Amino acid sequence: MPSLHIACICDAGPSHVMAMGAIGRELIRRGHRVTVFQAHELAQQISAEGLAFSPLPTRGFSVQHYVDLVVAQQGVSIRNFLDYSVKSARMLCEEAPLALQSAGVDGVVVDVSQPGGATATETLGLPFVTLCNALPLHSDPAVPPDFLPWPYRDAAWARFRNRLGYTVRDLMISPLHRTLNRYRGAARLRPYRSPDDSFSPLAQITQLVPEFDLPRAHPARVLHYVGPYRRESERDIPFPYDRLDGRPIVYASLGTVFGSRTPIWDAIVRGCAHLPVQLIVALGGNGRSPSVALPANAIVVDYAPQRELLSRASLSITHAGLNSVMEALAAQVPLIAIPITGDQFGVAARIAYTQTGETVPAAKCSARAIACAARKILSTPGYRERQAPIRAAIQSTRGALTAAAIVEEAIATRQPLLRESVLAS
Repeated sequence: MPSLHIACICDAGPSHVMAMGAIGRELIRRGHRVTVFQAHELAQQISAEGLAFSPLPTRGFSVQHYVDLVVAQQGVSIRNFLDYSVKSARMLCEEAPLALQSAGVDGVVVDVSQPGGATATETLGLPFVTLCNALPLHSDPAVPPDFLPWPYRDAAWARFRNRLGYTVRDLMISPLHRTLNRYRGAARLRPYRSPDDSFSPLAQITQLVPEFDLPRAHPARVLHYVGPYRRESERDIPFPYDRLDGRPIVYASLGTVFGSRTPIWDAIVRGCAHLPVQLIVALGGNGRSPSVALPANAIVVDYAPQRELLSRASLSITHAGLNSVMEALAAQVPLIAIPITGDQFGVAARIAYTQTGETVPAAKCSARAIACAARKILSTPGYRERQAPIRAAIQSTRGALTAAAIVEEAIATRQPLLRESVLAS
């Protein structure tokens, strides 16, 4: 395999950057050159991942402004999402083609949330691979749209409901597609009508395993389930292990973006206060602790060694971010999901479908709801038992190693890489 220069275009979210970093480092280990192309504000994050970085002119567009809005509003409003998406797409369509061409790249790994990156790549006729750092966005009629709190149902009415949901989604993001299609028309590329149109025809990669996905009516033949793209080892994070006293551990984290949701923290702390457990709360570095008085069984920290604590835990309370849920499943720890926004609803739907935990809607998150769900899970071995095949599937995957091999072959050959061919190899 000749050495390739592979470009990466990722989203600004920390989990997206870390996922791209894991795959990028593996590509470098395999002898390739890797460069990330994005707004200059991501320079420090990319450098921390050990990857080369090529800043793109932003023309007044600020990635950090959007991230700050998400944190301040504790979620993603449609207006802010569209504003960010349109400006990001415009930047990539205008600036990335020249930057990619000047760098002499052979192919590109494009985050599924960056369709402007796909358009910029197609403008140059370069091969690209789609990387799903969150859930795959395919408009499959059997699968509910991941941004809606709909459960999976194998019924004609549910498939009609799902199609309607995807139609509404496409109408909502039509300003983004209009922007992209202006550039695509100028390059004589086919127009986008839905997110599916921006996916690579060569290979699409997800960190799910089939055992934790919903049954799909029309799974893409180039969609590859590779398992978590997690880091080779967890960074060293101090934790007061001496305070653990042998009681069952409940580990609670709402990630780095949603960790300042004080009402949810209050409900979690109060809900676990009278249970025979030790509650560990990881705030995600936002500095906003629960407002209620902490009970004796609670340990609150900014950051925690998540994988290590999950290996000891009996229950995980989460915002249903995919990375956190996959780590809990890998440790065979049942879940209470409190989805807040975005694809967290889709992740929660998969928890419900696989019966590996319980869901508490954020709007109905109370101490009583948390306590009831926790008691039910802690007293029912079936939740953990049903996770066993999912854990085994995750353990059998190679994550970033497989993803890098797929990227390498798809870009080198410029041919579609079918899922069955990878499974057989």
